[in-house]
Amino acid sequence: MNKTIIFGSSGLLGKEVFNYLKNKNNVIGVDIKIDNDKFEQNTIEFDITNLKTKFDFNEFMENIIDSDTKYISLIDCLLLRSYSGKDSLEECHNAILGYLTTSISLAKWFGFYCTKKNIKGTMVMMSSVKAFDSPKFYHYKDTEMSSALEYGVSKAGISLAIKDLSVRFHGLVRYNSIAPGGIEGEKHVKNFLEKYDESCLIKPGLIKPIEIAKLIDFLIRDKCPIIGQTIIMDNGWSLT
Repeated sequence: MNKTIIFGSSGLLGKEVFNYLKNKNNVIGVDIKIDNDKFEQNTIEFDITNLKTKFDFNEFMENIIDSDTKYISLIDCLLLRSYSGKDSLEECHNAILGYLTTSISLAKWFGFYCTKKNIKGTMVMMSSVKAFDSPKFYHYKDTEMSSALEYGVSKAGISLAIKDLSVRFHGLVRYNSIAPGGIEGEKHVKNFLEKYDESCLIKPGLIKPIEIAKLIDFLIRDKCPIIGQTIIMDNGWSLT
């Protein structure tokens, strides 16, 4: 039996992924607050930041995984915090903690768990086009929007981690990540969107969450040959 676990299943992206996969896979959604429109038996209300060690993670997984499970898919749709703009060491540390530290800790613990149980697995993490290209700062002119340095640096870390982890666990667990551009449904103002669309080869430029969900569905398949790769989805934003 296969099992798919989605961290952040009530967020903008996580909800789309959950709804797309729930009829195809044995899916469990995990979030700090669960939407009422989901089936209770398929969701767990849990603050993932309460997991501090791999032993905590193992205990968490033991409550989900049974002896019949032969293949586990873990999908990380967490967005734990945003950057508030305070120029301090503490703020920088907290930003990277939310954007990077928690995700790579979960990824590492997942590898240890699958190794211990000798269960094949796959994990999809969320990177960003900002891991590969500097922001187009003129897009933010005359808006209150901004692009945090810590965000791009952290997402670059995700793209490196999936390569390291795939090799570290000898392919027993396949790690991949998706690097989207702006996502439809996020908070964007009109003049930002106009400039953003101009920078994309396919318009409108924002990526629909359903398209990310479809790619995740492909990446988590047992026979998928892709490992240690970051796939950019940005409608050509990074090409211009």
